[in-house]
Amino acid sequence: MESSGKQKKISIHVALSTVGVFLILFTSVSIGLVSYFSTQRVVNTLSDEVFSAAYRETTLTVRAKLDQVNAVLSSNRELVAQEFVGREDIDALAKHFVRVLEANEYLSETGYGDREGRAVWAERDPPGKITVFKIEQQADGRAIEKVLVPEGNALKLVSEGPSDYDPRERPWYQSAAASEVAVWTDPYIFANGYPGLSRSSRLLDESGDVVGVFDASFELDFLSQFLNANKREEFGQLFVVNFHRGGEVIAHPDSEKMVNRSGDNPAVRTVKDIDDPRLEAAYEIVENTYQSHTGADKLRQRFEFEGTNFILLADAFDLSPELSWYALYLIPEEEIMGPVHRANRVALIVSLIATFLGIVIAFAISKRMSHRLNVLSEDIGGIGQLIISDRKPKGSVIREIDVLETSVDVMKKGLLSFQKFVPTELVRSLLENGAEAKLEGRRQELTIFFSDIIGYSTICEKLGPEELVEELGVYLEEMTNTLERNRGTVNQYVGDAIMAIFGAPDPVKEHALCACRGALEFQKRNEELALQAEEEGRVVFRSRIGINTGEVIVGNLGSSNRLYYTANGDEVNLAARLESINSIYGTRIVVGESTRIMVKEEMVCRLLDYVAVKGKVSGAAIHELVGEKGDVSEDTLHLIETYEAGMNQYLQREWDEAVRLFEDCLDLCEDTAAQVLRDRCLQYRESPPPEEWSGVFEMTQK
Repeated sequence: MESSGKQKKISIHVALSTVGVFLILFTSVSIGLVSYFSTQRVVNTLSDEVFSAAYRETTLTVRAKLDQVNAVLSSNRELVAQEFVGREDIDALAKHFVRVLEANEYLSETGYGDREGRAVWAERDPPGKITVFKIEQQADGRAIEKVLVPEGNALKLVSEGPSDYDPRERPWYQSAAASEVAVWTDPYIFANGYPGLSRSSRLLDESGDVVGVFDASFELDFLSQFLNANKREEFGQLFVVNFHRGGEVIAHPDSEKMVNRSGDNPAVRTVKDIDDPRLEAAYEIVENTYQSHTGADKLRQRFEFEGTNFILLADAFDLSPELSWYALYLIPEEEIMGPVHRANRVALIVSLIATFLGIVIAFAISKRMSHRLNVLSEDIGGIGQLIISDRKPKGSVIREIDVLETSVDVMKKGLLSFQKFVPTELVRSLLENGAEAKLEGRRQELTIFFSDIIGYSTICEKLGPEELVEELGVYLEEMTNTLERNRGTVNQYVGDAIMAIFGAPDPVKEHALCACRGALEFQKRNEELALQAEEEGRVVFRSRIGINTGEVIVGNLGSSNRLYYTANGDEVNLAARLESINSIYGTRIVVGESTRIMVKEEMVCRLLDYVAVKGKVSGAAIHELVGEKGDVSEDTLHLIETYEAGMNQYLQREWDEAVRLFEDCLDLCEDTAAQVLRDRCLQYRESPPPEEWSGVFEMTQK
């Protein structure tokens, strides 16, 4: 038998053989794969990923700085071009430049110089203090420098004196004045002694002549500080080099190496004079391939220097055509191969562990298989006793286990469905005896229970089919559970009516007592549900019950092809009539004489009447089941005593005394049974029954 699932199944023999082969292959393949992939991944991938991360972080950092400078420069230029501030209003420009530096903490300087040699700029000291400088040209050709500091919204003069500073001679002015677009200067040493870059843009008058140049500057030291703060010493070092200027070092993890301060004029160092042979060798490799290595192409090359193997990765910064900057990443190969060697040692350990794990896995698999078979065995054993678990099949790659699980699950579903149509006790009895259900019946003393909902036809007219089915389902489930808790077997539903048997198919010694206790609990739970339904505005079900004990035919009745378990006989019919008699006497539970005799020591019953139900000649006493002894109040016991005294007078034809006693009952409470007997006594007093009358009242309706 094959599983209906799509997953391919294998036999236990194949599974165990596969485990053995798997152990051998797993061990050998693990060693090879771990060693191979560790080496390739570490050497090829790790270096690229680390470089890419460093390159990306550095690029983003530089681009953010350049974009900030561009934005500031454009803003300054447009401010004057749109005449929000006049280019001659040096004081207004100075205050604006101060606000620009306050808003842009990475900016080192921003200012303006004109063609007359005047200039104004604001710059940030290393501690972060902002100072304003103004260059004013005198009539005699001399220049005066004024130094000011912000004080509130004003600028306070700190000092002034002669100056030889002429903006027209500075690189930032000259390069911008000659260009139609904004330009970057080459790196140069700022007045504070640190290397930096300036972005400048010219300002034209109405005739198209250059009247001045705006600039914004930042120190390159920030990039070296960034590399130092983010250096990955365990994976080499990153440098930024300018190829347009003979290999000027734009960024170095050690920023102090970038500036040559040995002469009178400090200058940005190149790769060749920075005293780093590794960097110089790497620069030469990139320089030799410069013509073919353009754009965003990345260079990867291994080279040896002084007995040490290095991996060089280089890539151009795509920042501006004027800035031919390259990121050079130097990684000593040993720094990468070290982890590789460790990986090889790990591979050996892993292979040993893998062998051990293979054995553990084989053991776990066999144990799991054994566990699954034990669970199936428990399920099958439970089915033999009609104890059906709710475990669902989990599926297995082992074909035999999967098929067995599926078959057991199908069996459980079938039995669960079978239980819903046939009493559980009957199914369990058939399974325990190993017998096939067949047409048969036997005589047996049992107690039969019938219940019916009061006014069910009227309720059906008011409710829609869906709501009726839902509400009735709740009622029948609760009532069925109540009867089964008291060892009753619910064998059929007829609309709203419930028929239950006490004493079969499983023998119950005190079946009458169980039926009476079940009826009392039935009515108690029924009333709880009714009150809850009233509070929620739903339909209310209240029931009447008839119980009778006697010898009946019980068993599998019907035809040889279609059986159902039930009980038949006069005592069954009487139980059904007793249920309907409740409507005459206003009672909720009526029991027959034989039932009353069997429970008289435990239950309180009231003799209601002597009746001959329709279709019967002989009559019998009927009783109202009131409750268990000890649970009935003194007032109720007094009512029963008075009522039964009235019944005694009724049977002796003492109509007047009977009427008085029944009216005493009515004085105690609204008792429909007392009213019925009183009215009958009044009728008999006017028109007495015949002399052979035995006290039995003949019912004319079912």
